[in-house]
Amino acid sequence: MGLKHSKTCQERMDAIAAAIAAYDAKWPAACKKCGGVGEQTERYDPSPAGVHMGGGGYMEDTGPCPECFEEGKCPRCASELTSAEDFEWSKCDCGWCWTTEDGPVDDKGKKIEPRPEEDECGCGVVYMRLTSNIYDWEE
Repeated sequence: MGLKHSKTCQERMDAIAAAIAAYDAKWPAACKKCGGVGEQTERYDPSPAGVHMGGGGYMEDTGPCPECFEEGKCPRCASELTSAEDFEWSKCDCGWCWTTEDGPVDDKGKKIEPRPEEDECGCGVVYMRLTSNIYDWEE
C-alpha cells in the first residue's frame, strides 16, 4: 500500500486545479509568460558572483511583459490594445487596462490577478516519492 495525500493537501490541490481550469476557460488566449497580467517580475540576487550574504537579499524588478504588452497585445485575450505605445494607459475591449499609476487593472480599477499557479504538495508525499524507492506507490 502506498502513501496518499492528506485530506487537507488533496482539497487544496483540487481547489488550485479548479481555479486554474476556470481561469483557462475564461481566458484561453492569456499570455503564458505573465499569467495574463501584462507585467513580469524578475527576482535576482544583487551580490557579486560567488558571494552570497544570506538573509534573503533578493531584489525585484517589475516591468511590462515582453511577450504580450510590449508587442501591443492584450495579456488576457491576445487582441490588439488600443494604445500599446503610450505607457500612460492602454486598454482592451475585454476590460484589461494598464495605467502607469496602478499597473494592470480591470475596467473598474480593480487589480488584475494572474493565472493561478500550480502548487506543490504540502503534505510531503511528492517529496517522499521522489526521494525513496522503497515503496510501490499507488496513484
